[in-house]
Amino acid sequence: MGYTIYLIGKKPDLNRILTTYLQAYGWAVKTFQDYANALQHVADGPDLWITDMPPSPPETADSLVRKLKSHNNAIPVIFVFDLKVTLEKLFELNTECDDYVVKPFSPLELIMRTQKLLQRHKTEKAPDRPKSIQAGEYEIHILERQVTRQGKSITLTTKEFDLLYLLAANPRRTFSKEQLIQGIWADHYCVSDRAIYDLISRVRAKLKALKIKTIYGYGYRIQ
Repeated sequence: MGYTIYLIGKKPDLNRILTTYLQAYGWAVKTFQDYANALQHVADGPDLWITDMPPSPPETADSLVRKLKSHNNAIPVIFVFDLKVTLEKLFELNTECDDYVVKPFSPLELIMRTQKLLQRHKTEKAPDRPKSIQAGEYEIHILERQVTRQGKSITLTTKEFDLLYLLAANPRRTFSKEQLIQGIWADHYCVSDRAIYDLISRVRAKLKALKIKTIYGYGYRIQ
């Protein structure tokens, strides 16, 4: 399938290298050298965003992800960060973006991550999937990746939605912490149990009427 990828990067040489690799897989690529120009094209609805440009204050990585997804929250975003990025920044990215790579990296690593997210995006767009599912009093709109209660929208981050959808799509199934990590994070090897604890806490705080039961010593399920 001919996917369209939008690439944001301030280094023309690296843009050309990444474009060459991405096009070799049959994907169309459009490049931008600044966020201001890229954000004017969010309504184009590309299949995936890749950004090799760090955010500048007052912007943060998560706020930029929300802007890139403002037309369609289901569109995946991959952030490319320098090795000197702080652990706090990486945790911030784990809460908002769909995946990230840290420099130095192999272009083939980026290709593999891109393929995985494009496949997930394609599956979520499949016409035979239900458009929404219920989780207690909440309606989960799958394609839009939005949650409503009595018609009112509730804002969730990318990872919060992924957690909710995974639990709601498998009612009465208990997921271990390891299974949740593998199901939510593409690069799950560097994610700790603490990330799951924090994610569960945030979802519980935002969806107070939803009963997420803790199975002590194992994991979680929707009651």
